[in-house]
Amino acid sequence: ARNASKKMHGYRIRIFFDNGQNARTKSESVAGAFTAQHPGVGVYRDYDNPYFRVTVGDFRTRRDATRFLNSIKWQYPTGFIVKETIKYPML
Repeated sequence: ARNASKKMHGYRIRIFFDNGQNARTKSESVAGAFTAQHPGVGVYRDYDNPYFRVTVGDFRTRRDATRFLNSIKWQYPTGFIVKETIKYPML
């Protein structure tokens, strides 16, 4: 896609962050489980010392992010919205 390399400001949902002993392994399994349940939704794992984090989605508006967060809140009760540079949505 033509816009694939473009970045823009938007929102994502942080569904996991932890700095415990098993944080790396947990972040992998959280990301894997999320992908299985929500194919097509972007999943981003990163390490921001000392936290392993899993952030999902590429939302242009806070409203879109909120709508998605509400739909997964039962599975990820600690999920919250973060402002990030997102991938340009496919058009």
